[in-house]
Amino acid sequence: MKLALNSFLVFIFLVISVTAEGQGSLRRAQSQYERGEYYEALQYYQSLMENDFPLEVEDRIRVAHCYYELNNIDEAFSAFMELEDHLSGYDLYIYASATHRFGFYEGAIDLYQRARPQNPGLQAQIDELIRSCEWASGE
Repeated sequence: MKLALNSFLVFIFLVISVTAEGQGSLRRAQSQYERGEYYEALQYYQSLMENDFPLEVEDRIRVAHCYYELNNIDEAFSAFMELEDHLSGYDLYIYASATHRFGFYEGAIDLYQRARPQNPGLQAQIDELIRSCEWASGE
């Protein structure tokens, strides 16, 4: 009985330690992201994901932005695509841009059109990007 209790206490201690370490890494990832240090932020986020630390949707969106800012369009596109139902505003615009850069022009047009009313300061730029997608797809 005493061995079982000791084993349980050790297990609880390990779980608490791992959770505290994960929370610290998450705060560092968020801090690096906010400072525009996308490579460093991504390193922290990847470490968390490798250790099966559960990331909230907002952090998963930050991961997608990190990939985008680091010009890893394949990973950015994949990450944004998984989160499409949670995207709005500027995040939706960046997803459209990643889709555009990925070469999926019809999909990019649809996303730009959805992002247009949510980004009033970017409407002229979005219109130009839609035209470039239409030209590239031969429409």
